[in-house]
Amino acid sequence: MFVAATRPAMTWGVTYLGLVINFVVTAEMFFITKNLFWLLAAIPIHGVLWLVCKNEPRFFDLLKLWSITRGAAWLFNNVYFWKANSYSPLRFDLPDKHGKRRWLWGEVMRRGGSR
Repeated sequence: MFVAATRPAMTWGVTYLGLVINFVVTAEMFFITKNLFWLLAAIPIHGVLWLVCKNEPRFFDLLKLWSITRGAAWLFNNVYFWKANSYSPLRFDLPDKHGKRRWLWGEVMRRGGSR
């Protein structure tokens, strides 16, 4: 019922970010090859993007959010090393029942540096 209120703005069935991706891919291929037929490639690319947006109108927004949050962890291999999405190699240390935290830098200094 409220799908129309949450639907992103679309042009020819594709969101603005999809149109930008189509323009960039088509323009880059045209600039690299200097062949005018690459400008016609915008039509099938737009068709594929239209099919993607037909099933999930917010696909490109969700892809952008994933690349900002989880994509960086996959790009820098944090997921493989830490087995989680990590922005820092620091150890997570909760306070004990008295509200005190351990002094982790002492452990680091005894080990001779970080991993």
